[in-house]
Amino acid sequence: MHGPGLALVSAEAAAKVTSEAKVRRGKDGFPRTYFAVFVDDADREYEELRAKGVHFVKPPTTFPWGQRMAYFEDPEGNLWEISHFLKK
Repeated sequence: MHGPGLALVSAEAAAKVTSEAKVRRGKDGFPRTYFAVFVDDADREYEELRAKGVHFVKPPTTFPWGQRMAYFEDPEGNLWEISHFLKK
C-alpha cells in the first residue's frame, strides 16, 4: 500500500503530534532523533513491545488522516513512531 519513504520533521512538529509538552533534548543540548517505522499492526506491536518493558510516551492513537500511531523512547532518548494506515 505505502512504500518506503523519508520524512523530515522538526522537533517542534514531532512534539505536537506526540502530545509532548516540550522538545526532548540530549545532554549535548540538541533535539533527539525521531524515527518512524511502518508496521502491519501498530496495536499488536505496541502490546509486544510493552510486554518487553518498552515505555511508551503515547499509546496507539488514530489520527484524522487515517493513520494509527504510537510513540516510545529508546534508552538514548530518541523518539520512535510505529504506525500503520487504516484500511478504507
